[in-house]
Amino acid sequence: MSLLSLLRDGLGLTGAHYGCGHGACGACYVVIDRRPVPACVTSVEHAVGKEIVTIEGLAQGDVLHPV
Repeated sequence: MSLLSLLRDGLGLTGAHYGCGHGACGACYVVIDRRPVPACVTSVEHAVGKEIVTIEGLAQGDVLHPV
């Protein structure tokens, strides 16, 4: 399972979007251990035990970060 599928379908975090499916367009990027990573081509197994930040994690209250 891709990290993107888990985030969107399993956890309801819809800030990362499916775009090209190859990690080239940037629509699905999240930050794993302080590095930008395409969630559409990253397996859940690769992300286990790591710090994952989505666009929702950059929000201040109800205001999303403008990134």
